[in-house]
Amino acid sequence: MGSMTYMCKNRHGTYYARFIIPKPLQPHFKNKKEIRRSLQTDSRKLATKRARAYRVQFESIVEKLMSKDSNTVDMKFITFIDSFGKTVIIDSGDVEQDINIYKEIAPKPSDELLALREKREEELHQAKLAAMTIAPTLSAPAQPTPTGETVSKCFDDYIARKLTPGKRGSWGAGTARQKPNKLKTFLSIFGDKPAANLTRDDMYHYIDVAYKIPSNFENTNYKKFDGITVEMILTNAPEVAAINYETRGVGTIKDDLKTVRAALSWVLKHKDISSLQPAINALDNETSDIDYESSRVAFTNEELKTLFEQDNPASENYIIGFSNPINYWLPFIALYTGARLAEICQLHLSDIKQEKAIASGNSHWCIDINDDGDKKLKSKNSKRQIPIHRNLINAGLLNYVDKLRVSGETKLFPNAARNSDQFGKQSQWFGLYSDGAGITDKNTTFHSFRHCFCSHLAESHTPEDLVIALTGHQYNSLAKSTYDRSRKRDIGKLAEVIDSIDYGLIHPAINIQ
Repeated sequence: MGSMTYMCKNRHGTYYARFIIPKPLQPHFKNKKEIRRSLQTDSRKLATKRARAYRVQFESIVEKLMSKDSNTVDMKFITFIDSFGKTVIIDSGDVEQDINIYKEIAPKPSDELLALREKREEELHQAKLAAMTIAPTLSAPAQPTPTGETVSKCFDDYIARKLTPGKRGSWGAGTARQKPNKLKTFLSIFGDKPAANLTRDDMYHYIDVAYKIPSNFENTNYKKFDGITVEMILTNAPEVAAINYETRGVGTIKDDLKTVRAALSWVLKHKDISSLQPAINALDNETSDIDYESSRVAFTNEELKTLFEQDNPASENYIIGFSNPINYWLPFIALYTGARLAEICQLHLSDIKQEKAIASGNSHWCIDINDDGDKKLKSKNSKRQIPIHRNLINAGLLNYVDKLRVSGETKLFPNAARNSDQFGKQSQWFGLYSDGAGITDKNTTFHSFRHCFCSHLAESHTPEDLVIALTGHQYNSLAKSTYDRSRKRDIGKLAEVIDSIDYGLIHPAINIQ
């Protein structure tokens, strides 16, 4: 066989491994003249790697079958299923004689039985190929291929565990909406395969797919790809060619690979499937090779003025007012606390409290970011207390809290809990407000307020321990992350840092319609 004569392409561009069966051996392969195996890729580099594995397997089988010295096994026999469903083997040592015997005693099967027989014979044939590849000699016993729970069943158990309240690392409502979707493409390819059978090469195939699938392909609310399968995308089917789409960014791809990796790691640990480690290693290698830095940026001073000071073109703004208090307070609080959207939305009124400074004894109003009750945090480092900036107090935040307490409410934004529809809509609302106001930079989002906050602390040369205490980040120093576990700082020192923040904005009086 020539160096690449065993590879070919179909009309869709997918590579196949193709091997010619020597004529004397064709009876062992149901008189087929050749064997083809799909390599499931249009990448020549990846196809070459997979084809070589098939070639070694095929040549090993041919060599053993044609070896005159091998008398440890005789492949020259006929196998069939009799009328009672029992496997019958005819092995007289003479192929022609075996055929004549078969013609005499074999039952005349129905079409259904013919189909069943063909399926079983193919399974037997595949088992023999696997046994010959694995066994060091023809006389060695065939090694059974791993079996057990499918990938779909294992992932179902993983998701169910992650959705169980009270379990370490359980998902919040937002994560629970996103993570299962990120597993859909992987499951569409390997869902029916036993989890123990997943290999490193399977992961290389999935990684290849991950770079080719369109943006929003896994989003069930995105109707553009209804009826479109992964196979159709890989083969550039006409239905796909007619759609105008972009592939996903590397940040999204990296997150998907990490999501699959987390699921496989859980399966390895909880199902005791150690054979998954090479597959997990392949995903680790790829994610470490992805050079990705978030494109999100802080708002410029001019953009902050547009959002907070000016009568911008948006239907609501800080001059003409907002119809909903949450729309007024969310950006305002984020700007002067650096808190994440989810952290602000889930605040309780009891989280707005006074804390006494250690050195001076003065009391300071603070926002307590915690995971008490139904609240969840991004990580254990996210617990912190942030003094309330004077601009928020002057704008009436404490008065707003008092009114809610009098009306019997317990949450700062009663309709914006993590498990509510309102919570999911707030990020979307801000995107519409920002666009309407005339902010055209696509790399700015609600999270850009956190970038503004962190950038201001960096430009002010704020000591690292105070930055960590206010932002909930992790220490870069191993020594500090190990020995400074309380992470608490004098609230008076933190209040000094917060009150030093000045974006050069003049905030108009509160205007809620």
